[in-house]
Amino acid sequence: FEREPDVNLRYVGHGEGIGDADVIIIPGSKNTIDDLNYLYNCGYAGEILRHYKKGGSVVGVCGGYQMLGEYIADPYRVETSLGKISGMGLLPVKTTIEKEKVTSQVRAKVHPLNRFFKDTPENPPSPPFGKGGLGGFSGELKGYEIHMGLTGFQEERHMFEIIERDGSPISVPDGFISEDGRVWGTYIHGIFDNDGFREEFIRRIKLAKGLPVAARSESETDTSFNFQEFKEREYDRLATLVRRNTDMETFYRIAGLR
Repeated sequence: FEREPDVNLRYVGHGEGIGDADVIIIPGSKNTIDDLNYLYNCGYAGEILRHYKKGGSVVGVCGGYQMLGEYIADPYRVETSLGKISGMGLLPVKTTIEKEKVTSQVRAKVHPLNRFFKDTPENPPSPPFGKGGLGGFSGELKGYEIHMGLTGFQEERHMFEIIERDGSPISVPDGFISEDGRVWGTYIHGIFDNDGFREEFIRRIKLAKGLPVAARSESETDTSFNFQEFKEREYDRLATLVRRNTDMETFYRIAGLR
């Protein structure tokens, strides 16, 4: 997001107000219950709820997704001595912290029942996450899971369908989206590293603000910023820096590669 044109990304530090944002993204957490307590105690949870009531949108990733639900229970006291905490109630989901951690590389796609991501004559595009949602994104997504929570739901309003986990085919629903489409969450980290998905996400926010956007065909693959190519260039730069400042022959010998 930092390198996308027309996007103003701001990280909210301790003591700072969230301000007038179009979308609030709540990231993952190493201790979801304690961090949710922090959001309550510092007033950020209240700001997030007011933001939603004023028509704003909220996205939660992993721990952020759990915080958006009805509650988080920790029966085994894995994260904290506090056994249960109320969530913000923006999604009708309930999370239980398990003993085992899930760590997987995944491939996914927009869930077939996710009407907010599909533009049809009966369901035309409109403001972000509202009816018509983010449009007809039909590509595959890559990311990873790393969490100890198991989130339950009673309705079929999933965000994504995981189609591969650690190289093995699978069909598992992931995440949840609110009835009005303005709040959604997922367990998939790196979801916005997928260029096409991120581009369509930004495009819909622009439409909601009345900003001009270029027409986009179904076959269009170019993006305003290619994050994958950027990462490869940065890795190459790092590798070059290491080679210039390391006795690589000694390194290879110690590693048994020579």
